[in-house]
Amino acid sequence: MLHRVFEIAAAVLALAGAAVAWGDEQPVAGPTRAAAQQAALTATLRPLLQAALPTPLYQKSDRWGDTRPTPNGVKWRGQGLRVRPEVQFSDKNHGRWQRLRVEGQGLPDTLVFQVYNLHSPSPDRRAFEVFAGLPVRLIYEEQRWESGVRLYSTEVRARARVAVVLKCETRINLGFRGLMPDVALRLDITDLNVGYDGLSFEHVAGVGGEAAEQWGRLLVGVLRQGKPSIERDLRQRIEEALLRAVRKKELQVRLSQLWGA
Repeated sequence: MLHRVFEIAAAVLALAGAAVAWGDEQPVAGPTRAAAQQAALTATLRPLLQAALPTPLYQKSDRWGDTRPTPNGVKWRGQGLRVRPEVQFSDKNHGRWQRLRVEGQGLPDTLVFQVYNLHSPSPDRRAFEVFAGLPVRLIYEEQRWESGVRLYSTEVRARARVAVVLKCETRINLGFRGLMPDVALRLDITDLNVGYDGLSFEHVAGVGGEAAEQWGRLLVGVLRQGKPSIERDLRQRIEEALLRAVRKKELQVRLSQLWGA
């Protein structure tokens, strides 16, 4: 679901980049003009991205609700000397259940979105950077079941602010099909960085309030000390997945087809 949001964002960025490129044949000149274009691009994109954000932002479950056939009684069949027992089975909860849900807080008003560093590396290219940030609430649940018996259940609820910085570049390619031009706009996400701050805990394993905050920070500290690579590897996997979702989006406008229609 999250990669779909970034696919929509990439398409929106491509269209907006086309507007900037076609609206100004000359390189961006002067800080005043660049600031005006950046402000206009930000104002155009922000409501479109607000409308594209799903509810929840992300959710995933691993074996949640798994069961397995478990003996729950014996039924006798037959008569006389031919009586025999037959074990009865029923599906009962079993296994390690896990699920994660990420919700946006106060959306769409809390979404921070800004286009900046707009410039023209060449006459047919426009480059700019995008910052997007929003507060999120994370809910993680884990349960362990053994043949219908719940061995333990835990839940962690936390809040944080997630931010994404993208470096974008648009390029317009003009070709001809007969006498009619074909215009292709390509958007490349050349770099992407994901980060977070303001992590706080409101519930950890049945404990809330200040105790939950202390337990949560203790767990994070132990994790960072014992396995510091976990957080780094997770962030790297997220960035790689998002790059695959948004990289090299191309919008083609074939005027020959429009003319024929």
